[in-house]
Amino acid sequence: MINPQKIEIVRKYKDQLTDLGIPVTKIIIFGSQVKGTPNKWSDLDVCVISPVFGVNRLSERVLLTKISRDISDEIEPHPMSPADLNDKFSPLSNEIRAYGVEV
Repeated sequence: MINPQKIEIVRKYKDQLTDLGIPVTKIIIFGSQVKGTPNKWSDLDVCVISPVFGVNRLSERVLLTKISRDISDEIEPHPMSPADLNDKFSPLSNEIRAYGVEV
């Protein structure tokens, strides 16, 4: 069970992204927060799916990180295009699809 406060943080983040004109197809929490193994130093892994992502992962991640700091410094954004998420050969995509929780 994910802490309801973490879900609210991600909802606010999704709203902020949308308000800034970033089309968000899905936003998915994954990692220790979902597996029930977070500790006091755990971040909040968030996969942001958008059709505009997948061109330059570094600049996309920098942009998402800058935006996330207005909401919570816990957020660790991972930008992906829909095709990236469906990549069967990506261990990260497989992890997100298997265990992630859509917000």
